Amino acid sequence: MFKIINGIFYSEHELKLDHHAIAKQVIEAKEADNDDPRFRGDGDDYNGYFDYEGYDPQHTFHEDSNIFKETFKAVDKQVSKVLESIFDTDRYFKVEEMWGHVIAPGEQTMVHNHGGRLVEADLGLSWVYYASVPTNSGNLFFLNNTAGNIYHHETYPQVGKLFIFNSNLLHYTPKNASKYPRVSIAGNHEATRDLEDCNFNHY
Repeated sequence: MFKIINGIFYSEHELKLDHHAIAKQVIEAKEADNDDPRFRGDGDDYNGYFDYEGYDPQHTFHEDSNIFKETFKAVDKQVSKVLESIFDTDRYFKVEEMWGHVIAPGEQTMVHNHGGRLVEADLGLSWVYYASVPTNSGNLFFLNNTAGNIYHHETYPQVGKLFIFNSNLLHYTPKNASKYPRVSIAGNHEATRDLEDCNFNHY
C-alpha cells in the first residue's frame, strides 16, 4: 500500500537478500575495470552497465556505478516480487535500468528524479534499496510543491529496506556524516501497455 503525505506517494518494504554480500558486490563493481567479465550477460535482459566515467564530482551521476549482472538479477527478482504483491500481477511493470550508489563519508546526493523511457501518461515507478546504512550516513528526503509550499518529507533508511516512488518525484540525501560509505542500489521499472486499462484507485 502506498502512503500519501502532502501529495507524496511512496511505499516501504523489506527485501530478502544477503545485504552484506550485495553491498560488497556494489563496491567491487564501482572499482572494477570496464572489461570485467562480471558485467557481461548471457544474452538476456541486463541494463546495469552504463558509461559513468567523466562526470563532474558535483554531478549526481558521479557517485553512481555499474553493477554486476549477478547483482542485477538478484535485486530485480526481489523488487519484482514486491511489485507483484502490490498489483496482484507481474504484467504491469518490468525493469528498465538499475545502478549502484556509493556515498562516501562527506558526500551527499543532489536533488533529482528518475525520469526514464516510460509509456504514455508517464506511468512508471522508481525505487532505492539500501544494502549498507551506517549510523548518521544520511536519510532519504522526498520533495513536493503543495499549495505553493515546498515540502520535505524525511524517511529513515535501514539495511534491507526498499522505497518505491513515482519516477518524477524529486528526492535527495544529505551529507554522509559517518566514517563509512552508504551503499544502495536504485532503479526504474517502466510501465507496460497492460496498465492502460487498469484502475489504480484501490492501490
